[in-house]
Amino acid sequence: MVALAAAILIAALDQTVVATALPTIAGELGGLTGISLIVTSYLVASAVATPIAGKCGDLYGRRSVFIAAITVFAVGSLAGGLAQSMWQLVSARAVQGAGGGAMMTVALAIVAESVPDRYRPRYQGFLGSVFGLASIIGPLVGGFLTEHASWRWAFLGNVPLCILIVVGVRAAVPRTARRPSSRLDVPGVVAMAIALVGILLTLDWGGTRYSWTSPLTLALVAVSVLAAVAFVMVERRSADALMPLRLFRNRRLLAPMAVGGLMAMTLFVAVTYLPTFFQYALRLDATRAGLLLVPFMLTVVAVSSVAGALASRWDRYRYFPRAGTVLAALGMLSFSLIGDGAPIAQAVASVVVFGLGLGMTMQLVVVAAQNAVAREDLGVGTGLVMLARSIGAVLGVAVWGTVFAVLYTTTAATIPGLPDAAAVTPSELDALPEATASAIVSAVSDSLRTVFLWAAIPAALAAFAAFGIRERKRETQEESS
Repeated sequence: MVALAAAILIAALDQTVVATALPTIAGELGGLTGISLIVTSYLVASAVATPIAGKCGDLYGRRSVFIAAITVFAVGSLAGGLAQSMWQLVSARAVQGAGGGAMMTVALAIVAESVPDRYRPRYQGFLGSVFGLASIIGPLVGGFLTEHASWRWAFLGNVPLCILIVVGVRAAVPRTARRPSSRLDVPGVVAMAIALVGILLTLDWGGTRYSWTSPLTLALVAVSVLAAVAFVMVERRSADALMPLRLFRNRRLLAPMAVGGLMAMTLFVAVTYLPTFFQYALRLDATRAGLLLVPFMLTVVAVSSVAGALASRWDRYRYFPRAGTVLAALGMLSFSLIGDGAPIAQAVASVVVFGLGLGMTMQLVVVAAQNAVAREDLGVGTGLVMLARSIGAVLGVAVWGTVFAVLYTTTAATIPGLPDAAAVTPSELDALPEATASAIVSAVSDSLRTVFLWAAIPAALAAFAAFGIRERKRETQEESS
């Protein structure tokens, strides 16, 4: 568990560790236009790698695939730390993301395979708390290294850690048997990778980096559709499919996939827009606004562990996602009720309620997905629910970013005497006339309140989907062992 937790920690850490270093990286490598790709390349590669790694673990043994994933992550980290141009760094981040996504998926599958069904929630909850901890300290670690050493150490520091993790894995993780006479579905891998990359880039770039009607966006859509059709055709004929189509008729698997994807859409709003909302609506500086997310993350960390332990003790886990999705929807609704100048205690209460919902849900849906499939499909089932999360997160980027942009620009255009309201930062509001500053604050906060209100819909849909989660009776022999 120490080895698996360490692997998940560094994989999750590197999703956010570069956030505070992006301006410094852009200045040193001279590639301001490529900043967003530093984040996107990691997330897209991670999403593509999750189902592939899950299937490879089923076929070739999870320990071998896990060590290979750590190696790929280390190579990407080394290349990122030595990068001399923005495009070298973007390429290194893609390699790193592939390794990181594979590490997290296979680690969760190893736990599912190594412990009895009843105790899966406890261990998965622990790993979920590690993931939440990484989300908290990622930007802090990146900022500290950038200020006191170099942003390159956010990458180079992973290499010795990966070596130690490999030593721990070889010593502690049992070797699993390779499935006889099985081969990886290479045509399926290629078709799925092209389809996913096209879909995720369309969602990420459409309406922001490129217009929805631009030739590049339309080309991505066309390629994605063709690749998806080819993937279905390949999977129908494959003797050992990458994603057996029969799994998509398994309602016990589809329910946790739906909950994970919908909750990821909702989570994006909180992580991305709450600091901005607090800066404008509550007139806080950037540091204090960011600190208001700490109660949220700490709640997620604590509740993930507690919910997992209780689910194991009571041998019941389906009730936690049901209650958690409802709490997440209520938390998102409560954000829309925070008025301008509201007390900080109201904001803290809202983020804690939302954190309770996320902590009770996100990791236990992985357990539900794993229990919904046969042992030979354990890696694929884990990869599918992780893929649903990734697609939900990217879809959230597209949907909520577009909604906020449309609402805010429409309102800001009516502010008299300030044609470029979008360029006014929170720190500059005090230098403006009170009427103008109030109009800008209202434009931002009202737009975000509307976003929060609409973002409660995916959480409500997730609550509906959570009632499709079913528990599998544990095997008494496995439990007694």
